[in-house]
Amino acid sequence: MGIPYGGTKTGSLKLNPSFQATDFIALSVGGNDFALRRETDVSVIIGLVQKVVQFYKRQGVNPQHIIYITPYPPSGKMKAAALVGLCKNLNNLYADCIKQAHEVCAKENIHIMDLSFFGDAEKKDPGTMIPEPTPYGAWKLAKMIQVIVLK
Repeated sequence: MGIPYGGTKTGSLKLNPSFQATDFIALSVGGNDFALRRETDVSVIIGLVQKVVQFYKRQGVNPQHIIYITPYPPSGKMKAAALVGLCKNLNNLYADCIKQAHEVCAKENIHIMDLSFFGDAEKKDPGTMIPEPTPYGAWKLAKMIQVIVLK
């Protein structure tokens, strides 16, 4: 929140947007806390996610209109990099992240899109060690969001 964002006149996000009763929010946050900020305490990362959710709930957004999209599973390059610096077992860290995300989403009464099944068909690694969705992965994401929204 408040971190400069390219493409806007002021370079920052609108922190006090207005919402209609029919609006949905899909939050895809948390992965960069590990990848870019080097945070390895899952409780800190998911705690920040929970604060974002609570911010939107205070803005009047219906909790059933909030969707938390978990980070993608780590790529092979990310696992290798973790071995030489951040942590010993990225698989365990990721599993704990998914577990805590499910707990927070249940507590906050919001939807969760668990992307732990995302593999090579759904994500690509363009050399940045930060996986982005393939066209097929993007289609799957859109379909998952559609199922939640249309309910």
